[in-house]
Amino acid sequence: MILENPTRRDIIKRLSEEPNYPLQLAKDLSLGQQLVAKHLRVMEDAGMVTSSVESSPYGPKRKIYTLNKNVSITLDVSTHFFKAKMVFFDAEPEREEISGASASLMDKMDETLEKPKQPERITPFTNIISDIDNKLEALENERAILLYLRNFAMKEASRILEMFKNSDTRRIIRYALDEHDVSVTNISESLNLREAVVRRTLLKLKKGFNIGVGFVDEEENKN
Repeated sequence: MILENPTRRDIIKRLSEEPNYPLQLAKDLSLGQQLVAKHLRVMEDAGMVTSSVESSPYGPKRKIYTLNKNVSITLDVSTHFFKAKMVFFDAEPEREEISGASASLMDKMDETLEKPKQPERITPFTNIISDIDNKLEALENERAILLYLRNFAMKEASRILEMFKNSDTRRIIRYALDEHDVSVTNISESLNLREAVVRRTLLKLKKGFNIGVGFVDEEENKN
């Protein structure tokens, strides 16, 4: 993964501030220019950055690099939970998709953009960014609580799973808990188990434990 490398993360952080040249990046980060150029090539091949050639007042033309992705990456890891997610935020959201708090911030943004003089926009934008950061922090705090509760619930569920001696049964139940998916076909393909095994296991769970598993049997749906 592109962002696994700490040097690339440092380069991306610098490019998030403004477009820059390999030589300047090397100086800013106290790295060799060849090393920086190598990482930039890797990131450009992956589409993370883009480059263009522009004239230099001091000599030959030179490449300038620009960050090419607006992306949020989250990785949740615990004893009972693993989830990696990538969200792109390049496109402006539709107005009807925006919640009350975000809509208010969007209105403030529009009002600021209507100001005739560019310097007068700095203070309002500073306030907007501060409000956004505060809301993001509140969301992260709430998310941390939800992750704790989820992990606790999964830990308790895992204790129940210990009563099942068959490892395939445990895997099937754990998949259904993690993915919220009780499709026989999906479970079979994801866990590399025969559909007959998955179907039999889910039926036993439904009948023996009365948990209302309502699994999706594609063959029955076809008939």
